[in-house]
Amino acid sequence: MQIETLGHAALVLSTDEGRPLLLTDPWLIGSCYWRSWWLENYPSRAAIERLKGARYCYLTHDHPDHFHTPSVRKLGDGPEYLTPSFMHDRIGAYLREHGRRSRQLAAGAWHGLGAGVSICSIPCFGDDSALLIDAPEAVIVNLNDARPSVLQLRAIARFVRERGAGKRKVALCSYSSAGIAHSCFRAGRRLTLVDNATYVRYASWLCRYLGADFFMPFASQVVFRRDDTRWANAFKVRYADLRRHWSARRTQLLPPYSTLDLGSGEHRAQDEREYVRDEAYIAARTREQLEAERACVFDAQDERLLQDKLRSAGWHSLWMLSPRGLGFDLGDVQLTYDPWTRRVTRGRARGSIVLALPKQALKDVLHTGFFADLCIPMFTQVHVDRLTDPRVAVALFMDLLLHDIGATRDLPSLMRWSRHNARAHLSAVHDLQRRERRGLGA
Repeated sequence: MQIETLGHAALVLSTDEGRPLLLTDPWLIGSCYWRSWWLENYPSRAAIERLKGARYCYLTHDHPDHFHTPSVRKLGDGPEYLTPSFMHDRIGAYLREHGRRSRQLAAGAWHGLGAGVSICSIPCFGDDSALLIDAPEAVIVNLNDARPSVLQLRAIARFVRERGAGKRKVALCSYSSAGIAHSCFRAGRRLTLVDNATYVRYASWLCRYLGADFFMPFASQVVFRRDDTRWANAFKVRYADLRRHWSARRTQLLPPYSTLDLGSGEHRAQDEREYVRDEAYIAARTREQLEAERACVFDAQDERLLQDKLRSAGWHSLWMLSPRGLGFDLGDVQLTYDPWTRRVTRGRARGSIVLALPKQALKDVLHTGFFADLCIPMFTQVHVDRLTDPRVAVALFMDLLLHDIGATRDLPSLMRWSRHNARAHLSAVHDLQRRERRGLGA
């Protein structure tokens, strides 16, 4: 068997006959986040045709760089889609609505895929998930963007140690910023919350902790192409940064877009000089997006939606996180939400935190319900006043994310979400430990 990485966070496990058995998080065509994110290297048409024959496709979470709906449509109805056990199965609902076969996997349970392969889904905080793959010749830990709890990591490491005896051990996780780590400002000066070496140190520590033989660079292969996001390319963690700061000496660091034979350990990588990216197409589509945004009107209905969202999301916290108000600088539209009066007013944007971003993006998230996505595209600037720690802005977006996924709509929702996550967390840890003690397969 072999595994290879494609696109962004697409991991492909193929049988000895070359047929794709399992595909994860296929982003294979186009862009995401308002045409800000584009792939460093696009799979060939032949590769995409091959992936249409995959038996299973696992989707870790619903961010568009992992659950990329244009790519799902491109793949067609060949794969059976597998989703984590979140409280709201939004991914599965979308798939079924569009005629795709979808199955939600119980947390911590093992599911046989055939050819001696089984998988285990581990839901993590914030509606993300890790995926464990137990294959005849290797155990694979795909953490993508997930950050498992200490208990979950201990159980995963124990599983790798027990079930990986005599097998190759492979780890994959994201290793670059996809948030506001470099987007905060005070008095016009950029504030960096996390440096590049920190991301590499985490990946190195993870590989040491798991005893991984290989680390495959993963879920960080993007290029930012909007006029207001190109700056972020200079802050990306690149393969050269991985090599410079890598400290897991017993783990072999593979290049991006690698193929690894799980039996022999042989591997090959695509030469960066051969990466495929249609620059003219990207420039044209990005230009179309920016031109369409210039015609956007943020009207009174949008203001009401913003006020309703912040009232509902911040009933327990906004007065603490942004006590002097939360401002929105949309260029020709300036808004401020007062957490004490719970009203949005026009005028100069002001507050403990002011978000500067395109009107179209704010308008879109108010209609789709994915408000916390605004922290990811790289065009959102977070301006904090002199009394506000920029890390508070991270807490603000986490608070908005919890509301987006239905956790903090009201007190009963919070209790249901907490119970669901506690059960999923504990069952995943318990089932992994039980399997190790008994030495069972799927």
